Amino acid sequence: MPETETQQSADDWSDAALLETVAEFPRVGADAELPPVARFQSGVSQLIGKTLARQQGVVPESDTPVPLAVFLLHPEGPSDDVSIAPTRVPMLDQGRTQLEGRVWFVSQVVTYGTWIAPNFQTDDELFRYVTDDLALGATPAAVYDARGQETELRIYENGLDDLDTYERVHIAFTGVSLKDIFARISAIHRTLLITPGAQPRATRLWSKAALGQVATNAEDVLSGLLASGLQGAYLTCAVRVEQPGPSGRYDIAIEEPVFGVVGTNRLHAILELKILRPVTPRTVRRWIQDGVDQAASYCQERNALAAALCCFDMRTEVTGRQCFAHVVAQASADNVELQVWHLFSSAKAARRHRAFTSAA
Repeated sequence: MPETETQQSADDWSDAALLETVAEFPRVGADAELPPVARFQSGVSQLIGKTLARQQGVVPESDTPVPLAVFLLHPEGPSDDVSIAPTRVPMLDQGRTQLEGRVWFVSQVVTYGTWIAPNFQTDDELFRYVTDDLALGATPAAVYDARGQETELRIYENGLDDLDTYERVHIAFTGVSLKDIFARISAIHRTLLITPGAQPRATRLWSKAALGQVATNAEDVLSGLLASGLQGAYLTCAVRVEQPGPSGRYDIAIEEPVFGVVGTNRLHAILELKILRPVTPRTVRRWIQDGVDQAASYCQERNALAAALCCFDMRTEVTGRQCFAHVVAQASADNVELQVWHLFSSAKAARRHRAFTSAA
């Protein structure tokens, strides 16, 4: 082997070269154990995020709104009877190809793809083209909308035949807002936390719900459930739990590699969790005060983009945001968002509260 080729081969395995590869293809392989639709979601998210990162600073040629892009988990491509000639892109995952205005046929890893560009004027025409003309309405689909101030990616796991069932997912390498994080936690709260019956048997937060007794390991169980749910929502991020630092251990952090910047992560948010147990009001106020202090300290120490105190109130009385009355000013000054969810000790208590609030 010539010396130049030998040197090139050695350089390809150098630390610098490997770090460049990691920066270029962050989290590649990290989703290998995920179900096909989840890998599809992650792959499309990363492709769009990488494409947006490469386009940063590029001025559009016109002010005409860009059309939607549809991705179908159908690597076989369109059938032979489709009149539009397909175009294959062997290295789609590089993020250098126009995505909008096309129907893409991709595999679950979204490394290559085939596209066709049907002529459509409205979103409905495009959706009907997929469901009726292509007869792929039951195929898992991702719809990318770059119109407006915020880009949006929707995953239709059941396909475009079922427009009511979709999930809005994070686009890789873009910001994660606390508003979106709170919405994800609210969904977890509704399905897994709100009453003892909603909680999985192995992850109960109550030891004796009828007596109002909270499990001794409730904080650990809660952080595990939330981290698992958030990781499923932000597949291109790393959701870290109980990581130590000079100021103590933060509860949950959501971070993500910065595209194209070797060894650099963006810490989207620090979440400090507090369970409000049925103890004296003074103790509860102190816990909340400590939570604000911790969230602010961890955020500054870790250079996070956002911080929040997330309280889960397991007391009998539903106080809502009133529990934050004594820390509102400080939290605002420290840029710590405050949010609270109530956990009822029984389904009956939850129904009673719902009926009361509806009547009010």
